[in-house]
Amino acid sequence: MLVGVDDQRRLHWSMAKIIELIPGRDGTVRVARVKTQHGTLLRPLQRLYPLEVSSSEADDIVDKAERPVGAELREQPVHKHYDTDVTDVTRSGRRVIRPKKLLE
Repeated sequence: MLVGVDDQRRLHWSMAKIIELIPGRDGTVRVARVKTQHGTLLRPLQRLYPLEVSSSEADDIVDKAERPVGAELREQPVHKHYDTDVTDVTRSGRRVIRPKKLLE
C-alpha cells in the first residue's frame, strides 16, 4: 500500500503494510494500522492506495477472498440491448454509438 501525504508528490509517498484494520463503533472499518520503514502509523483507509501492478499475473496475487464485495460483478462486461446503431458498451455501462458517416 502507498500512504498518501498531501504535501508530497505520489512518487515520494512511503510504502506500508497493513497490520490491523480497526472497526468503528458501528462495525465499519475506516482506520488501519500500517507499518512503514519508519514505524507504525494509524491512517484512514481513504489515504491508503493499493500499489499499481501492471503485470498480467496481478489477479493471481490477490485471492478472491480478499477482494471487496461486488468485485466479481464489476469485472464482468455489461451488455445491454439498445438500438441497432449501438455496437458496444463501456465498462461503466454507457452506450457507445458509432458515427454514421464513418460506417459507410
